[in-house]
Amino acid sequence: MTTRRIRPPVQPVHATVRLPGSKSDTHRALVLAAACAHPVQLTGVSESRDTELFLLALRELGVAVDQTGETVVVDGSAGISVIDTTLDLELAGTTYRFLLPICAAAPVGASVVLTGNARMQERPIGALVDALRSLRADIEYLGTDGCPPVRVRGRGRLSGGPVQISGQVSSQFVSALMLSASRCAAPLEVILEGAIPSQSYVDLTASVMKRAGVEVRRTAAGYWVSNVPATYTGYRIDGDGSGASYFWGVAAITGGTVRVENIAADSAQGDVQFVDALESMGCRIRRGEGWIEVEGPGTLRAVDVNFMALPDTAQTLAVVAAFAVGTTRIRGLETLPFKETDRLAAMVTELSRAGIVARADADSLTIVGGTPTGARFETYGDHRMAMALALFGARIS
Repeated sequence: MTTRRIRPPVQPVHATVRLPGSKSDTHRALVLAAACAHPVQLTGVSESRDTELFLLALRELGVAVDQTGETVVVDGSAGISVIDTTLDLELAGTTYRFLLPICAAAPVGASVVLTGNARMQERPIGALVDALRSLRADIEYLGTDGCPPVRVRGRGRLSGGPVQISGQVSSQFVSALMLSASRCAAPLEVILEGAIPSQSYVDLTASVMKRAGVEVRRTAAGYWVSNVPATYTGYRIDGDGSGASYFWGVAAITGGTVRVENIAADSAQGDVQFVDALESMGCRIRRGEGWIEVEGPGTLRAVDVNFMALPDTAQTLAVVAAFAVGTTRIRGLETLPFKETDRLAAMVTELSRAGIVARADADSLTIVGGTPTGARFETYGDHRMAMALALFGARIS
């Protein structure tokens, strides 16, 4: 394990930051590109480990991938040619879930084992597997039912038509199904069971598909998705909205001003709503063409907010709340226990190391603002824990 000390800068922090590509946007664009009958050039691609694993997996499945920095050309015109392979996706949950339908639609005779690390093998995928099986997918659990690893045998094409899915555990299940439509024999009718906690991510999926030329319609029951492959040949990845939260958070807790570029105020990513919470805490927000700027106040005030649409930024706000006056409650977080780690329990533990009182229930975090102290934090192998907790280094030594 690598341990690093973060030392506070001269306060307040004033900076301009250009965002790298969004991992969420990248994943969706890659799935669509791999199903096209022609090469697709993606620019501004996320260079995260999850994206790297996705590209490695596509190559292993026989999809031609040519990468130069943040530009990737994907040519799926030859289809999937794998016969027998194992894909170790480590802790890349989105990658795992989005690859399941791709592997299920591999040629008859193909066999792919999808596995991951110990935490991945605890993360639930049962609702997605059940939905794919109803579309004629051949998926076998190799360990605990409802969790990785699984063996997927190719069926050529999925059947399409109506399919029911619950997004209560993860909106990625719904997105994975929507993105699989081009690998179906008929248009897909995704019927949603109950409300989706992270609806903004499904909205993002629909937005990316439409930008790529795929017909998607919202229906009373859910979504209707055309099975005609995407028509795009080029695509620019949006800046990473969830990653922006860390820079905006630094401005908030230091009373500085940080402008984040390569992010649109009207981005389809729900994570840009993070600045609305900061505004309620006393920050000043400015927006321009392709940028959003946050100026921190002299004193932060506590808020009561619902982060159902942007749960990946909840940890960032929890750290900001540690410096606020009053008690902050962040609601709508029922999916956080099923992430790379149990993020609700982990945040309570780590905030307490800094001398901050916090508690969690099934779907919320409550943080009593105070004067955080220096601490040695555990990140649980979770990048969002590491990035959020790093904010403490901007104020305390």
